Amino acid sequence: MEVDKKQFNPGNSDKRAIKWDETLDFPLASQEEEEEVKELRSLLAEDFADRACGKWPDVTGDVRLLRFLRGYDHQLEAAAEAVRDMLQIRDKYNMDEVHESFADVECNNEYFPGGNEVQSLIPGLGTVGISFSGHPVCYVPIGRHNVQRYLEEYGEEHYIKFYLAQVESRMMQLHRLSEKEGRMIKIIIIIDLKGAGLAAVTNKRWRKFEKTFLNPINKAQAECLARLFFINAPWWILRFYNGIKRVIPPNTRRKIAMLGANYRSELLHHLDAGTLQRMLTFGEMNGDKLVDGGGDISIAARSSFERQLVANPGDTIKVEFELKTQGDVDFGVTIFQPPDEGSEEFNGLQESVLVETKRLTEKDGMVVEKIVVPGDGKEQCMLELKFSNTHSW
Repeated sequence: MEVDKKQFNPGNSDKRAIKWDETLDFPLASQEEEEEVKELRSLLAEDFADRACGKWPDVTGDVRLLRFLRGYDHQLEAAAEAVRDMLQIRDKYNMDEVHESFADVECNNEYFPGGNEVQSLIPGLGTVGISFSGHPVCYVPIGRHNVQRYLEEYGEEHYIKFYLAQVESRMMQLHRLSEKEGRMIKIIIIIDLKGAGLAAVTNKRWRKFEKTFLNPINKAQAECLARLFFINAPWWILRFYNGIKRVIPPNTRRKIAMLGANYRSELLHHLDAGTLQRMLTFGEMNGDKLVDGGGDISIAARSSFERQLVANPGDTIKVEFELKTQGDVDFGVTIFQPPDEGSEEFNGLQESVLVETKRLTEKDGMVVEKIVVPGDGKEQCMLELKFSNTHSW
């Protein structure tokens, strides 16, 4: 079946998609798209017949079919083939049975089969919060992943069971949020490269596993990615990306943001302070970082330690610490707060210095800082306490 050019103009669609990708505001079907969804459903009538998932809105409903239409540039035959491929994947992995057990489960990693084992070696936050634009946010700290050990101890089948449950939960989450918001909701993924070496991204066994199993499952989801942020990207990854980005399709490249260590201001245009704090303090319950009640931390040469706190205007925060070293450490506090009334900023937080950076040594003894959070508004802000040893060698 050929696409009626009156219904679909590639140039107009590209311009629309660019605007949607910039604003992260994806509308539901236009009148023309509603007709296309009907045509697509007609093409798939036999494929959906006698299938349980043929009646499930999160799997074969109008919004899900719209994702395939947009993902395949409104080419009906191509979209129909992609849906059929999705149905084959569902048959191969008995995903209808997985759906019955996990579609209504909250999309957090620990709730899925083998979640505890996955979290111990491939930790992450399936849903760390909801962005200003209404999209669920997923946090993936790759620098803390040990995929080699995971595969050795548990194997590929273990992860497939976990991942299938996550997929079914995620698609139901996106469906319900789309219904609630009255627009197409996708997912924002934040990949944290802090501490990630080449081994974390080049493991041959894991790459083969992704190519053979995970990528086909991901492809079957269609048009679910709103934005992919890479944060704490080291220089070699930034250079590599700059070298290859020209060959990445424009519609994919628009969704990727490569950020170094100074990523907070950009993320705070999309996330509230509480979501960012939960993301950056993830793992404290396992003793990975200093907690509010105190403890010792070690800051290696050429590295730093940051602690995020969510506060309200007018709060007073007392910070006490003591250096137990013969060297020195730089300490300072940055605040991220809502923009002033009348600001041109549509959303996000403004960054400013609250406590000027100063170099401290063991001779300074117990350091006590009383910080009064400025402002007279009601919106929360975020403070970042930074202890830096980047000047040491």
